[in-house]
Amino acid sequence: MRNIWAIARGTMKEAVRRRSMAITLILSLLFICGVGAITQQGLRHREGEDIDPLLTFQILGTIRTVSFFGALLTLFITMNAIPLEIERRTIYTMLSKPLERYQFILGKFIGCFLLLAVNLLVMAVVGALFILSHDRTVALDLIRSFGILTVRLTALCSLIVLFTTFMPATGGAFLALGIYFLGQAPGGFRQVAEAEGLNPILRIIARILYPIVSVITPRVNKLNFDAPILESPDQLQAIIMVLGYSGICLIIAMIIFGRKEL
Repeated sequence: MRNIWAIARGTMKEAVRRRSMAITLILSLLFICGVGAITQQGLRHREGEDIDPLLTFQILGTIRTVSFFGALLTLFITMNAIPLEIERRTIYTMLSKPLERYQFILGKFIGCFLLLAVNLLVMAVVGALFILSHDRTVALDLIRSFGILTVRLTALCSLIVLFTTFMPATGGAFLALGIYFLGQAPGGFRQVAEAEGLNPILRIIARILYPIVSVITPRVNKLNFDAPILESPDQLQAIIMVLGYSGICLIIAMIIFGRKEL
């Protein structure tokens, strides 16, 4: 466990030094504050009136902002975590110590995930502060929504770790991003397959791809992070499913990296 934590800590320190992560976090906070400032201005002019639409706008605007910038942060934090060690040849020094390859992969994932979680927590707190004075319950539920979003991004983080064990950083990261976004709307293939007005060839292709997409994607579409605006009755089951998918990706990554010639 000590070796894993040492790798995780080093990964976090390395990622914090990158300007891309800092710039992305700053931009996300600016967007969140912008949405909050606009909404607060509207709330002042509508005192005594129904303010639910404005709060809904602020909540959804904040969540969508964090969702977008969270995916970018995951990309920037994780994509170079493994390839950079191989490129700099520091991997040889690490593995010459009493460090197993699976510990290296697990440490990299934990380091990336913890740093991502800290960044998301900062965004969540800033977003919740704008709502706290109007509705304490909604502000707390907003933080809960960011927790669900963190689970979604765990799948993206594990996918990037998996693909960058045997692919260049950029290619592996964008392939992982593509699979992650496919997992947000796998039902689109089924809709195309069942649409009678479309070209039969497209329908056949969609019918073939739908079961494949259902298996290889994390199915993050089942996780509803728009709560408390929308409630999902199968939230716990969806969380277990996505976390299980992430665990399988990490196991595959450990197997591939364990057999990789360095």
